Parts: sequence; C-alpha cells; structure tokens
Amino acid sequence: MTVLTCASTGKSITLLGEPIVSGEGKVWRTNHNGYLAKIYHSQTPERVQKLAVMIAHRPKEPNSHLNHVSFAWPKSVLKDAQGDCVGFLMPEIKEGKELIDVYNPKKRKDLKLEVDWRFLHTTALNIASIIEAIHISGYVLGDIKPQNILVNDRALPSIIDTDSFQVRNPKNNKVYRCSVGSDGFTPPELIGKDFDTIDQTEVHDRFRLAVIIYQLLFGGQTPFAGKWIGTGETPETNELIRQGLWLYAPNRLIQPVERTIPLEIIHPEVQRCFLRCFNDGYKNPNLRPTAGDWVKVLRLAVNELTICGKVDSHYYSRTYGKCYWCDRSTKLSVDIFPGVVKAKASAVVESTSQPSVINNDVIGKLLQTLTGHSKYVSSVAFSPDGQTLASGSGDETIKIWNVSTGRLLQTLTGHSKYVSSVAFSPDGQTLASGSQDKTIKLWNVTTGKLLQSLTDHSHSVNSVVFSPDGHTLASGSYDNTIKIWNVSTGRLLQSFSGHSNWVRYVAFSPNGQTLASGSDDNTVKLWDVNRGNLRQTLTGHSNWVRYVAFSPDGQTLASGSQDETIKLWNVTTGKLLQSLTDHSHSVNSVAFSPDGHTIASGSGDKSIKIWNVTTGELLQTLTAHSRWVTSVIYSPDGQTLASGSDDGTIKIWQAGTSINRMPVQQTQYQVSQSAFSKPQNQAVISQPTATSTTTNNSSSVKQTQSQLSQTNQPANLSGVSRRGFLQAAGGFLTVVVMQNIFSYIQDGEFRSSSGMDYTKLRDLLAEGKWKEANEFTTLAMLAVIKKTLRGRLYLEFVDSFPCEDIHIIDNLWVKYSNGSFGFSVQKRIYQSLGGTNDEDHKIWLEFGKKVGWIPKNFWLYYYGDLTFDIIAPEGHLPIGLVWGNGGVLTLSGIWEYNGGRGWKILFSCSEL
Repeated sequence: MTVLTCASTGKSITLLGEPIVSGEGKVWRTNHNGYLAKIYHSQTPERVQKLAVMIAHRPKEPNSHLNHVSFAWPKSVLKDAQGDCVGFLMPEIKEGKELIDVYNPKKRKDLKLEVDWRFLHTTALNIASIIEAIHISGYVLGDIKPQNILVNDRALPSIIDTDSFQVRNPKNNKVYRCSVGSDGFTPPELIGKDFDTIDQTEVHDRFRLAVIIYQLLFGGQTPFAGKWIGTGETPETNELIRQGLWLYAPNRLIQPVERTIPLEIIHPEVQRCFLRCFNDGYKNPNLRPTAGDWVKVLRLAVNELTICGKVDSHYYSRTYGKCYWCDRSTKLSVDIFPGVVKAKASAVVESTSQPSVINNDVIGKLLQTLTGHSKYVSSVAFSPDGQTLASGSGDETIKIWNVSTGRLLQTLTGHSKYVSSVAFSPDGQTLASGSQDKTIKLWNVTTGKLLQSLTDHSHSVNSVVFSPDGHTLASGSYDNTIKIWNVSTGRLLQSFSGHSNWVRYVAFSPNGQTLASGSDDNTVKLWDVNRGNLRQTLTGHSNWVRYVAFSPDGQTLASGSQDETIKLWNVTTGKLLQSLTDHSHSVNSVAFSPDGHTIASGSGDKSIKIWNVTTGELLQTLTAHSRWVTSVIYSPDGQTLASGSDDGTIKIWQAGTSINRMPVQQTQYQVSQSAFSKPQNQAVISQPTATSTTTNNSSSVKQTQSQLSQTNQPANLSGVSRRGFLQAAGGFLTVVVMQNIFSYIQDGEFRSSSGMDYTKLRDLLAEGKWKEANEFTTLAMLAVIKKTLRGRLYLEFVDSFPCEDIHIIDNLWVKYSNGSFGFSVQKRIYQSLGGTNDEDHKIWLEFGKKVGWIPKNFWLYYYGDLTFDIIAPEGHLPIGLVWGNGGVLTLSGIWEYNGGRGWKILFSCSEL
C-alpha cells in the first residue's frame, strides 16, 4: 500500500486497487472518494513546473452549478516520503462513456445507449463550450480526440488527460508544450511536424474540434471518408488532411457513398462552419471557426431541431424540412436512431379535451375555475406559501382565494378604476396593487385593511413588484417612469426615466440588484437598482413589450410582446438567445417555472403555451379561456399554474406531475446561460435529473427521477416533498419550504428515536456527495423539530434538539470524511481557539476563518461559494442554510454566524 501526501492540504493519500496503465504513468483509485491519483513513470523538473502552473491557474469550471466536472484538472501535487513530486490528484469522472461509444451507432447499440440526434447536438454544443472556457484561460488542448472526452447520460462531457495540454506560464510566458497528437485530428499545417518543437495555438485546436463535432453530428462518420476518385490508391487520412481533401472540398476528389450522411441535413449555419474550417481554413487557418463560434451556431441548431411525427427517437432540423432518418431507414433498412413508431403524429400536446398522461399523472389538466369578478381579470399572483391566490380586475377590486378549495376569502375595495397588477410581499403579509387610478395600495393580507396609498405617478400604474427582500417596491406606469418605494414608510426612493413610451411591466432579478422594464417603445431596459442608472437596453421586439420575467437563477430574461413573440435574453451580455414564435396574437404575460426549465406564456389568442426554455420547443397548449389570457403565474412549488383572462375567470391548471410517482423515463436536454468573464462564453449544460414534461419531444436518454412524497405516509428524505424541495438553478439552490411538510420517517439502519431515518445521509456521505449530504442534514434537522421557518433552525430550538440525532449526524460526517467534517470536528476547532458556551464574537470570527467560511475577510454568503470537496478546510462542513433574498440559498442557517451566535449548536450536547 502506497501512501502519499497531498501538497495543498498535507493530508495522506492512499493508493488503492490495481492501477490503469497509460503511456506516461499509472492512474490509481484513492482513499478519498471522487479523486484519482496519476503517478508518473518518471518525473521531470519541467513536468513539475507545468503542474504547478496548472494548479495555480485553473480555468473557470463552466458547469460548477450542476456539480459537474468538465475537465479532470490537476487538484494538487502528490509527494512521496522524500518530499518529491511523483504525480497529482485529480477528480474522478464517474459514469461517463467514451465519446466514440456515444456517436458510433454500433457501439451505442452494443451498450444499449438510447441516444438521439438532439443528444448528439447537445453534446457537441457542450464540448465547444468547455473548450471555449479552456481557451479563454490561455490553454491549448493539443490532443483533442474521442478517447479523451467522456460523456454522461445528461449530454455533459468531461475532458480527461488534461496534463497533456499545452500550458503557458502567465508570469514568464514559458511554454510547456503538448508533445502528442492523433491521426485524423491534426491540422494540415502540423502534419509531419515535431510537436516537441512547436508552440501551438487555439487555431490548431479549432480544426480538431471541428472533426469531433462532425463525428458527433454524422453518426461517427469522418469528413475524410468517402469514395476516392483521384488517381492511385486512396491516400491515408493524414495525407488527405495535408492536401485539404474532404467530402466537400472544391475539387471533390472524395465523393459521398450511399451511407454517407449529407451535409445538407444540418442547420445552414453549422454547414457554413464546416466549410469555413476545412475549405477556407485550409488556406488560412485563422478563418476556422472558434469554439465560441461553434457554441453560437450549435445553439441555433439545437433550437431548430424538431421531433419526427412517425418515430419518437427521430429529430431533424426544421431548416431541412423533413425527417432524414426516416428516409434513410427506408432506403438502407438501417436506423441509427431506432425508436417506437407512433400510431399518430403529434409533436405538441393539446390539453383542451385530452390532457397528456404520463405514469398516470395528468399534466395540463384544468383543476378548477374561479369566478366572482364582474369584469376582466388583469393580474394573478400566488402567495409565497402557495395557499392563496390574489387577482386584480377591471371591476376595481382585488380578490383573495383559497387555492385548494377555490373559496373566495375576501374582496379588497378602494381603487376607483381598474386594478392592473397585484403582488405579494416575500413574507406573504402584504399585498400591493397598482391601478388606472394612478395609485399603488398596500394591504394587510390577513385583515384586508388598507395600510397606505402611494400617489406619485401621474398616469395609470400598470405593474407593481416587491424586491426579493421585501423592503422596496417597484412600479411601472403609463407616465413612462419606473419608481422605487420604501415599503415601510411609503417614501419615494428613486424614479427612473428612460423609456419614451408607457412602461408595461417591471421585474426584479432574484438577487434584487437589477430591475427589468418592458415598454411600449418596443424595448427592454435593465437598471442598476443600487446606483439608479441604466445598465443596458435590449432591442429586438417590433412592437410593445408587455411583460418581462427573470429566470430563477437570474441569468435569463424573458420578454413577451405585442409582436406575438417571446424573446429570451442573456442578462449579462444582453444577447438575444432565442425567440419563441407560436402565438398568433400578443403575448401578455410570461412566467418561468420555479425550476427554470419551462416558461408559460398567456396570449391574446386565448391560449397558454408551455415551452422548454433550453430548446425553445413548444411542449403544451392550454385552451379553455374564451377571451384574452392576460396573466399567468406558476405556484411556488411548480405544481400548478394560474391564469387570468378577459373572460373574467381565473383558471388553475396542473403544471407538473404529482410528486408521488414512478421514475420518468425521458427528460429534456438543457442549455443554460452561465456567464464567464467574456460575454460570448455561455456554458452549456445538461439534462435535469428531476424534470417531467408532457410532450412527445422528450429525450430518449433514460433518467431516473427523484421520488418525492406528497402524502402523509412515511418517506425517506431522499428528496423533499411537494411543499418543500431543492432544485438546481444557475449555481445557487432555490429553496421552497412551506409549513407542515416534514414527515420523512422510515424504518432503517440509522433511524433515531425521533423517527428520522439517516440512511440516506450515510449513502450520500459514503459516495462523497458532500453538497447533497449538507442539504440533507439541514432539512433533516428541520424535520426533526417539525419547523420550517423559511429553512432556518433558529437558536431557540437548538437547546431542545435531540442529542441522539446530533450524534448520528456527527458520527456519519466524521466517519465518511475521515475526520475532516462534522459537528465534533467544528467544536474541537472552536474550543482550540478558546471558544466556550459564552458569546465571543472575536473567536467566532477566527473560527470562521479557520474552517474556510471567511476566505478573504468576508463571510461567504452564497451557497455556491462553499467548497464541497474532501480537501476543503477541516470543519468546513456541515453548515446550515436559509432561504435568502430572491430565493437564493444563503449560509445563515443552523450556524447563524452573521449574528455571531453559531457556536450554540456545538454546545447543545455536552457529549459532542
């Protein structure tokens, strides 16, 4: 047994099992779950220097918010007993298949991988995005080939063998070259050259990337394979490349054969990129498309894919106009994307009379219709707990309804003209309403009492929205202004002028820093709330912008317009991502689902449409209103959708499957806009693991969905119930926690006398899933005391928390982290600093620095800033969570460290 030392932490690393032998060394499993060790056959000073540069200058991980490893980057140097560097520690890529297994039809069939053309497009897009991130950091991959790319079943790639990259030291510009290359992937200008003597550039990588993308999109075929019509024998692949010969070269010395998949079936922009790379780029390599160029065109291509009406696994580009795979299968009797032949073609599920049924869960079903308004309904809003619904109407009233029963709870009167907008405060205690009477009114939700009227607008108030912290209120008006108000005092804080026509709608970003506004001047504007200045103006709509909405992660903005389109924008760059164009009348309202995967739109065409945010595909059309749909909103748990209409009714629809369900077989692929340091660099993400949609357009890659309970029967805390769940969103976690939900009790090996079963925690820790284990710990502790308190375990409950449960939690954390994490570890550190049960803010600050919660003199705030890694500082985990402003998961929970009282949990059990 070989024991080495991790240079960055000083911890021992034990090599386990039998190694995998590679050309340069051996790769071992280690005693640290999730990490491998690469030990070189022979080490050189240059290799040590190269590793030091790579470790010090890691590229930004584009998919960190998905807890995915995009490249197996060296984490730390490993040293032997003599202190010599012998290799490095790197993350293990689990459950990935080699790229060739994904794109090669025969290998796919042998491995029983259910992959369709959209999956391959998405994989190509993701690879381009990851390589773009690497290039931005100044690295050249050098040896891009299928064996060095692994892909999981969510279309997420991971690049391995990163220590072979060409590395440039940013301090002295010393270059550590990539000395290897692969036939069929080497650009023509490097054929026959000695890589040890060449400083490569990302221009060389562009050629390699194009070949990889070609193989993905064309079923494993290469651009250099076909019928040779030149003189003599067919040249070797490298010779073809050297001469600039491929299937679509100007001289056409290589001709397609019967089985060749033609270039014309792919999106025209993708076609042009291949021509630029292999034709224009042959003469001038700088003309080859960059990785960023590929990201842009592949994003377009993915959005243009549509499902075949005959075979459920066939996707084709709308730009081609028909299903090539059906034609090919008929002609060759070979289907590289085999699937089930549909009895009836239907790409979109209409819910008018026959709602789609998946696993007995009716999606799009009309649950109830609320009637009571005497005129049109202009706005609807769910309370934060999802139990009540408010509606504003042309009858000058606001009505509050019980969502479960449909019963009218109260009617608020006080406006003298129609009510255009209603909004609940984040705590659900206050309701704001805007009206044509030029006023904003604030109401006590419980009593219905009018609290105050805000009267500074000179024209109709069309939109009101609370900031995520509930301290301020924004309003948009037909006086062309946006105003920001102090909710407590009613004082006008700011007024934004910039629109040249009516302001239709305003929306706060989830972090409360940005305000978006849509206007009849056909623009969307983004404002800096703190500075009060205009950040940018988004142009693209050809008519009034009637509605704007942020995605839950704040990265994307949706706008609905009189021009009958919905547009999705990258908030950071202002770039238009895609347009959704199936409505036949004005789009009056848009709403993101809480998980950010779908968007609902209400239109003057009397319909509600549900769209896949990633692909832009229309998933469902709901048609029960008899007049304009004016407002749509998802419930906080995403299970229902409410709509208001000019027909005077409010309708409640089932938006998601019921929570007590069997695993869903198919999910959608996702492309998310996660900003890097450069605007064009938009990370491309995966398929969600817990999404269900009611469309035939679903992926054929099987995914198991978390089973969450909606009943009061015992259930393990492997997920969270319908009224309390965690969901990934743009690097943060959005938490929706409501009352009376914690009944996660099940007999098991680690069941405490309080009834909580910690077996799932054991499993998560054993697998090294530190992030998930931390989330489970927080929710489990809340469940034990049967409190939610917006996700926070307040100190008044700490003393009554069962010691048995604390011990079980602590023992599991300590055991599976090899003594690195746990309450007892934190207590030992805290006491070593002189901490006691008495308050000492100075010691608490020192403790925060010691365990890595204060890395740079400031407490970490966002959940995503934690290090969910075994090499994190000792005592770094577990840490409590709280649902913070705008649904952002912050770190003020169990520990209450902002108040300086977090040590209490450490002393709540004397034996800890």
